[in-house]
Amino acid sequence: MKNILLLFGGKHGGIANYVKNIIDNSGNLNYFICSEEFEKEMYKDLFSDVHTINFPINKGLLHQLINIFKLVKPTSKGSWTINAHALKMGLLASILKIINPKIRFLYTDHGSPYKQKQSFLVRSIFFIIEYTITLLADKRVFIRKKEFDEWHRCDSIDHSNLLCIPTEIDLPALKSKKTITSDILIIMTGKFYHLKNPELFYEIASQDFDVNNKVKFLWVGEGAEKSGFKAENLEFQSQLSQDEIVQLHQSASILLVTSRIEIIPLMVIEAMKYNTLVISYAYEGVEELIENNFNGYIFESVAQAKSIIENSINDPMTTQKIIDNARRYVENERLNTKRFKNRYNELF
Repeated sequence: MKNILLLFGGKHGGIANYVKNIIDNSGNLNYFICSEEFEKEMYKDLFSDVHTINFPINKGLLHQLINIFKLVKPTSKGSWTINAHALKMGLLASILKIINPKIRFLYTDHGSPYKQKQSFLVRSIFFIIEYTITLLADKRVFIRKKEFDEWHRCDSIDHSNLLCIPTEIDLPALKSKKTITSDILIIMTGKFYHLKNPELFYEIASQDFDVNNKVKFLWVGEGAEKSGFKAENLEFQSQLSQDEIVQLHQSASILLVTSRIEIIPLMVIEAMKYNTLVISYAYEGVEELIENNFNGYIFESVAQAKSIIENSINDPMTTQKIIDNARRYVENERLNTKRFKNRYNELF
């Protein structure tokens, strides 16, 4: 059997790990076709065993369709699995499915919170395309339960073709207990760009906190070392390896998430696993991982973030309960990769 993984995007850590888990459980994968957005060099250790074709998604759909169809042309032996997310690649895979009905089309969805920011007309167009893709796909997999539930209420869709498989990952254990100091280290991990909202992180870091401890802020991620933001208690550091991230959590007190959008919030799962309190901006989908005041905190303004940080520092007993709840949650719901792999094995 020839299996082809067709992927749009996925250039950052969480999605790369998600794709790797699918690759590991898709049987004999011959080709991994990705868009030029996918920075394979960043994750070459993840995809070293798979032949990768870099696929420029923004350079003419018809030309791309011809090239892809040459690769997946019908044979007497044949069936293929096309795994796609995002509307452009989903639409392309749908066209291939129409041309060659033998193709098995699995549409995996990372959610599209940005749609809510568009006009009604644009959102309507998005929905029509997404609805068509969902009808043509053999299976559609959601990673967010909220979107799965929304589509499950649609009576014209075959509900047996809809599945929800939340991302689960492997994380190494802390090598020792967290280091407790009088200083409070508040971190953010991730690429330093507009969707991570560094301006909000900087604005919060610039507040005067009514606590007895010294509060320090650190942003770790690609591009952060080039930042022009200046504050006495604010530092930046370039991208770290997974081992270095684990070491960072040894001394971190709080993960402050300022992102406008998070599709697969790997950093939140890491923080919960490593006993670091999570305080997150109310981006679309945050409730998939964080239950406010139970296993983390959600804020909507700088003033609210400042108050939550102060209360979490001044009330360590409540903070510890929140941290314990978060650790139990991710251990039960997000760190069982055997369960995740079994669900994809059954699907394939």
